[in-house]
Amino acid sequence: MFGWLRRVRGFSTPFGGISWGPPTEKPFGVPEFNGTIALTSKENDDVIAFLEKHAGLIVYLNATIDACVATEEQAEFVDSQDLDFGLIESGTFGDKRYELRNNIGKLAYITFTLLPANRRKVSFGGTGVVTLAVRGFFEVVQTAHAGPSLIFHLTENDAPLSAKIEKTNR
Repeated sequence: MFGWLRRVRGFSTPFGGISWGPPTEKPFGVPEFNGTIALTSKENDDVIAFLEKHAGLIVYLNATIDACVATEEQAEFVDSQDLDFGLIESGTFGDKRYELRNNIGKLAYITFTLLPANRRKVSFGGTGVVTLAVRGFFEVVQTAHAGPSLIFHLTENDAPLSAKIEKTNR
């Protein structure tokens, strides 16, 4: 009945000095991952824990995909997995399964289904450094497969402009 009060920023009267402020909760309080998704090294413990905890939800990723081949171990892994750097370097790496190597003993993979209009920008370093930023709202679906393996399917979702601005301009 008084839903319109939520839109009022505040008011006062000369008689009572009444004031009111808007609610402090954020309208787009979605879980947010700020970190790295490593395709060539074992640094995915945090992302696996985050995706397991938020499976079935829409989350906001403010992540860097790390596809570096700066060490011998990373180069050997890339050779053994036949990682397609053409897709990664083009920014159109979606719809392919990537292993989430980790130190917690989980056999986990990640796939991305990206919106067609959102092509990612790739950064290159001088000694095998390849990274790209992934920012956006994704639905997380977790599926179990042969043995103890998990696949996290991340499907990018469009969002209202106000939600994009809130997450980008912090």
